[in-house]
Amino acid sequence: MGICFGILDEDNKEDQKKNPNPIEQQDSQKEKEEEISYQLENFTFKNVLGTGAFGKVLLAEHIKTKQYFAIKIIDKKQLENYNFVESEHQILQQTQSPFIIKLYFTFENNNKLYLGTEFVNGGDLFVHLKKNVQFSEERTRFYAVELILALKYLHENRIIYRDLKPENILLDQFGHIKLTDFGLSKFKFSQITYTACGTPEYVAPEILLEQGYNECVDWYSLGILIYQMLCGSIPFYSQQQQEMINKRLSQPFEFPKYLSQKAVDLIKRLTENEVHNREFHQGFKGADEILRHPFFEDIDLEAMSKRQVEPPFRPQLEGKKDLRYLDPDLLQQEIKFEEELDN
Repeated sequence: MGICFGILDEDNKEDQKKNPNPIEQQDSQKEKEEEISYQLENFTFKNVLGTGAFGKVLLAEHIKTKQYFAIKIIDKKQLENYNFVESEHQILQQTQSPFIIKLYFTFENNNKLYLGTEFVNGGDLFVHLKKNVQFSEERTRFYAVELILALKYLHENRIIYRDLKPENILLDQFGHIKLTDFGLSKFKFSQITYTACGTPEYVAPEILLEQGYNECVDWYSLGILIYQMLCGSIPFYSQQQQEMINKRLSQPFEFPKYLSQKAVDLIKRLTENEVHNREFHQGFKGADEILRHPFFEDIDLEAMSKRQVEPPFRPQLEGKKDLRYLDPDLLQQEIKFEEELDN
């Protein structure tokens, strides 16, 4: 999860498709759904999948259906420290995109809020980058297009994502991306917002400088991510965070010679420090401009939007219980049931 490193600002369905099944089948399905309960006691918790400022994400198996879910457990006391106008579950409830993680259920008690999402076990991009060091331009282009389509959907629905990074991009069993973790996302009700938050390595200058910003901060983060996928590292990466930020704000990026001119040009246009000098700064309209860039000229956009293009990499999985692409250090963490699940 990203972090909030400033004072949070105070500003701040699609219609369901008709079911083609006959009425009697709909009634039968409804009865089956009503028999299934989603409460804490209905799950067996298996492993830790992720940790963050507001809680943990655990792998859980529904006792009755045997279906796996990723359940995010949020400590309500932690949320009270922040002035969020909307919450992650409200955003996910209104989000329906093939490139965004699906929310199945929510429940709560006095201390915790539980978000049950689909379990995707193809690993996140951080794991795959760690294994491969860097991606080819073909593979980077594929992920970038699916991310652009996900962000375009969010922006069209007035949602700024604000935490784009490899750890928040999952691969499903087929190799398509699923954007996850909307803990720092928000609905945008005004032209600009001032919340200082995100993961510093990927955050746009206008956030770092505590200036107002709009959806285009997501495009800047995309530029940093594309650089990382192609080059194997973040521009000016340093364990001294302030040193890294200062260099990024003051020096031009260095590009390896093997990168194509199209890739270099795209990254430069996405990561201009001055927002008004960026090629793509028109909020959600920027998505169409980006996709017209020569780096994407050979893409069949209609097929991509329907997930009809074969991914350049497909995880080698043997079923839903195959955890080979997940972080072994997290999987080995002990789940303290009373403290972490219910308190």
